[in-house]
Amino acid sequence: MKNLELVSNNSEENNSEWDSLANWADEVEDKKVKKKEAIDSYRAASEAFRMDFNERATGPEQFAEWVASEEDGISEEEIEFEGTKIKVYHLTGHEFLALVHCIDYRGSKADKIIYPEAYKKSKGIRDNPSNWETIAPENNPHNISNGLAKTSSANNISSSLVSNKVPDGHWGDSERAIYYGFSNIGHRGIIKAGRGDMGVHQGWTSAIEDEADVRTIQTIDEIEESDGANEVAFNRYEEDNGHSLFPSFIYCPNFVETVDDLTDAQKHHAVHFGIPIVILHRGAYNKSQE
Repeated sequence: MKNLELVSNNSEENNSEWDSLANWADEVEDKKVKKKEAIDSYRAASEAFRMDFNERATGPEQFAEWVASEEDGISEEEIEFEGTKIKVYHLTGHEFLALVHCIDYRGSKADKIIYPEAYKKSKGIRDNPSNWETIAPENNPHNISNGLAKTSSANNISSSLVSNKVPDGHWGDSERAIYYGFSNIGHRGIIKAGRGDMGVHQGWTSAIEDEADVRTIQTIDEIEESDGANEVAFNRYEEDNGHSLFPSFIYCPNFVETVDDLTDAQKHHAVHFGIPIVILHRGAYNKSQE
């Protein structure tokens, strides 16, 4: 009788262990399924944002068409720098939409000590725009992230969505800054997009390694619903050839009202890339928002 009871008890324990293992296996599989669904949804939202942006974004071709059609809210003039002519467009109320990346460097002694690499790389690109074209990830000022090895730094760009609805990117006013305007995003696509500070400076990669990499992707319309700050991260390199995306124009949101206010650095970057300068007359858009 005792032997039978022992066998019975062992059987019950074994069944319990098998049930636990089966439940654990189900939970693991369920997590895999949910993660795949989340990643698929994220990738779909990322591609939807990219396609919507590329369809709606405005750049030199649209600016030239609007001027040629004598549409209201935009005008054009031409300046010369270093023997090269530069188109300058004035946005004074016309609809527009682009992504803008700010290249700046920190000027205070304290910031140079706290962020030495970010300072050097940002200043290096501002002083020499050819550094932008270098594929090495350390040349991207937004790669710098304390505590991360260079191999885990991302080749991504922190940008702001700007449009006639959200004309102000809410950057810190800086006469040192150069703003690159982009009107087309490559297939590597959007990494994260939304209102507020999205923490893009954390050195993300475009790869999806774990659940933490399933990030927020709000739509353009959702971002435009608020006049506050926003942030959009996208990969700076084209998928097929590894070349850096080039800016479509130089954007001037601060300090500039006339071509006389343009800095040599802004003009130098425009000449280097062969792109126009776009001056945003913020007052015209502030009135349109009232």
